Amino acid sequence: MSPRPIPISLAWILCASLPAQTVRGTIPRDYLDQEGGAGLHAGWRYTPARSLNLYPGRALPAALKTIRGLVVRPDGRAFQAMKGKTAVMEAALSNKGVISRNLYLTDWARHLGKDRKVVMKRRSVSFPAAGVVKPPQPWSRGIRLPFDAPWIRSGSSTEALCIDLKIWTTTWLNSYWIADATYFDHFGSIEDRGTSCREGFRLLATGAHVGSVPGFSTYGYSGAGGDLVLSFLGTRPLALPLPGTGCYLYGDIALLHPAVRRSVGSRGSFPRFVWGGILPAQAGATVYVQAAAIPSKGPLLLSHGLRVTFGPGAGGFPDQGTIYGTGKSPLFDPDRSKATGWTYAACIFGWY
Repeated sequence: MSPRPIPISLAWILCASLPAQTVRGTIPRDYLDQEGGAGLHAGWRYTPARSLNLYPGRALPAALKTIRGLVVRPDGRAFQAMKGKTAVMEAALSNKGVISRNLYLTDWARHLGKDRKVVMKRRSVSFPAAGVVKPPQPWSRGIRLPFDAPWIRSGSSTEALCIDLKIWTTTWLNSYWIADATYFDHFGSIEDRGTSCREGFRLLATGAHVGSVPGFSTYGYSGAGGDLVLSFLGTRPLALPLPGTGCYLYGDIALLHPAVRRSVGSRGSFPRFVWGGILPAQAGATVYVQAAAIPSKGPLLLSHGLRVTFGPGAGGFPDQGTIYGTGKSPLFDPDRSKATGWTYAACIFGWY
């Protein structure tokens, strides 16, 4: 039998009595101020539901040692006028023996790990409505999942993490509340960061996977012909303003491509910068790419940035994503029903 939801008035009192917590980082890492490139529906738009959110050790922040709670923010692009709702939720974590690969084998027990622990007992949780803002949505508009006691990560830094969420409603609900997520497939992921400081300055990338030909490449449009264009990449994200220009540097400059291209045509297209092939050991690594344009007159201009995570290629599969279950006929039971699907989209959790 599904649990009876706590009255909304009592739920509000319980939440109001909890101290405000600042989000320290994200799972997976590096999305604190960055919108993901996907959205998740099961458990957020569609309820009741269950989801196993699976992350390999390399996707977790190094500072992730103790978690006192999680926050899920709404996706900032799919539906910006979202409706709130209330559901009963339970959260459990495990990090020993978790299998985050082969998601198509949708068996809960296979992926859960050996040390599953309920960190938040069943409680009524409100889904805040989101306003129209520039993505990402602020964490203050997210769903807060405070733990009953701190959870301490006991596995090694290479072991995967499972966040197991069960969500109950007494009837099938379909509301426009979608969780922010990041999408991985075997060809890698390429996501925009920030904005260009010239309208029409667009940077593109291809070949972000092992075995790509001719290799990982960047190209695009500077927005005007006759510019000298450079491309560079880094290993850590930035949002550093360049004084007096209105431009931002979105990654450290760890490597500058040796070629300098000249843009042509009214849109300022420039040839491809080929960085080289992706080695198998580089699958899962993340780089931050940007381009600079030097006009014949005026200051240097910067494109928006790209956050690129290399994929294992056509012969391999990602080891991050979500196994989920939901349904209305018959009504899904988070305790007993089997999984109904899987996706390489992984929910972005803020942690504190």
